[in-house]
Amino acid sequence: MTELSRLAHGVLFPALGRRTVPRWARARVEEGLGGFVLFGKDIADAEQVRELTTALHGLRDHVLLSVDEEGGDVNRLEDHGGTSVPGNHALGRLDDPDRTRESAYQIGLSLVEAGIDWDLAPAVDAAVNPLSPNGIRTFGADRALVAKHAAAWVEGLQAAGVSACAK
Repeated sequence: MTELSRLAHGVLFPALGRRTVPRWARARVEEGLGGFVLFGKDIADAEQVRELTTALHGLRDHVLLSVDEEGGDVNRLEDHGGTSVPGNHALGRLDDPDRTRESAYQIGLSLVEAGIDWDLAPAVDAAVNPLSPNGIRTFGADRALVAKHAAAWVEGLQAAGVSACAK
């Protein structure tokens, strides 16, 4: 394997597309694959997701598992042992960074319980286009408001032991 291939593998996070460890995963992880992204179709219930994440973590030390658990309409674990929190749009309208921090912390605790290391959240777009379907996933149109709540979100996740990924 070339150095470029090794480095590329380290930052790739493919979706599983199934509820069990795929046959190809072990070889790719041994080649340096960085981890995986879990989506709703990969999750049946709390016990299954914990078994899956345990098996994936067992492939190699430092395999990172991620999910985009934003709260509100964008959740993967809420119906499978996760927690229900307001989405970014509602949190931005409330404009209470402590509530945003606590929401992210609660999500972080449910991710830790599920064996997830990295939350692909929060969404940090500013909702300046009223026709954008992503507007509900943002904290609002004001950039300062978005930045304030994004920082609170990251702090909440990190306090629970989960890495954040602003997107």
